[in-house]
Amino acid sequence: MSAPARIRNILLVLSSVLCTLTVIQSAYCPDIYKRYSTQHSYCLGQCCNCTFYKRGVDPGLKGQILSLHNDLRNKVAAGHSYGVDHLPRASNMLEMVWDDELATIAQTWLDGCRKNGDCEECRMVSRFAVGQEIIGDFIGSEMDSQDLDNEFFSRFNALSVFTDAHVREYSDSNGNHKTSQLLWAKTWRIGCGFLRFLDPNNGRAVVNILLCNYGPGGCVEGEEVYKAGTVCSACPANTCCGDGCKKHKITNSFKGLCKVIDENLPPQGNVPHVKSGKELFYCGFNGESDCSRAVEGINRWIGKISTGGTWLSMDLGRGGHTSLTFEKPIKSKSGKLCLSITTRTGPVDASSRYTYELGGSMEETGRFLTTMVFPKADNKVKHRFHTDYFQPSEFPKNRDVKLTLSFSVPIDGQRQYIEIKRIVAMEKDCSKQTILEGSGYSVD
Repeated sequence: MSAPARIRNILLVLSSVLCTLTVIQSAYCPDIYKRYSTQHSYCLGQCCNCTFYKRGVDPGLKGQILSLHNDLRNKVAAGHSYGVDHLPRASNMLEMVWDDELATIAQTWLDGCRKNGDCEECRMVSRFAVGQEIIGDFIGSEMDSQDLDNEFFSRFNALSVFTDAHVREYSDSNGNHKTSQLLWAKTWRIGCGFLRFLDPNNGRAVVNILLCNYGPGGCVEGEEVYKAGTVCSACPANTCCGDGCKKHKITNSFKGLCKVIDENLPPQGNVPHVKSGKELFYCGFNGESDCSRAVEGINRWIGKISTGGTWLSMDLGRGGHTSLTFEKPIKSKSGKLCLSITTRTGPVDASSRYTYELGGSMEETGRFLTTMVFPKADNKVKHRFHTDYFQPSEFPKNRDVKLTLSFSVPIDGQRQYIEIKRIVAMEKDCSKQTILEGSGYSVD
């Protein structure tokens, strides 16, 4: 055997050993991942006799991934290509940045020599639900930059069958999942894993897999892919666009994309929401005065802010109870009211049952008006922020009404958590036009 061949065999053996060591270390499972799945990708800790030649995304590949994603998004958002003339411009499309947590989860999943994607709850993080795409699946020689360029050229060509109707409302039935995720306006964080390995199920062929996780995940049924309109006219508060980035001493290479200024905050920043139009009450737990509240029962509420937004959080053990009464009254001149409440709930451990009770009431001074019972989260919205809508059959005109929310766990229950992201009351009937983030399901 020649010296180069011996060296190559030694490297293969070392690769296998490193695979085993790397994945065993990842078998540690943080509590937050145990909340979302008993099979979270970060926690699998199995190498499956995986033999690989190369793993991980180096700085050069990371830069290419970001550049290709943002270039494609920018072409659509600003109309900077003849191939997208049939699509509307985007007013709110965000520029993507790298996310180490998403990359680590993608890499840990691939380290088991897996060629397919994982389940939604298996890759979830506390900040948001996570989308996923297999960007590259190449058999044979090592994947190079040209392979990736060709992949995105193919995805650009696929825009020819993407229409204005697809932009306005996403539907799984349209078969445009890949394109929709790449163009999802509110997705702005991406992290990818890469593995080049021997596939024991394909004649031991050498396979290159590039798997990317996206946050907040897109492709939500009934949601718009992006908001059509003048380029950058609907950029969130914590973003800049084009020459507007100069005052923040930020270089914006993609003039059609909203670039996040402080990447440690969500795109909307930490500026309190300003009510407008028919909003009677708005609490996003971001410093709004409407969030002032009195607590009864257990008071371990914690305000959280992350790249995924702001919310109020608590977990309760068996027999626990807490309630929030908001001090700002809701007053409707017309007697119309649509109340939307965005929450995320469930057991703190995915192996446990859903045993919480979440409810609410609305009361005028000295007079009880109505109760609200929230349905338990089903598999479709498991551990995702989702919105419930309530429209009282009767609501008093020009009277002060206060809202109370209650959360409890029965004595024979298991520890549960609740996170409240937003409460909005609008002076109108509930309809699709009042929905802030889709038909009952948010993109968070």
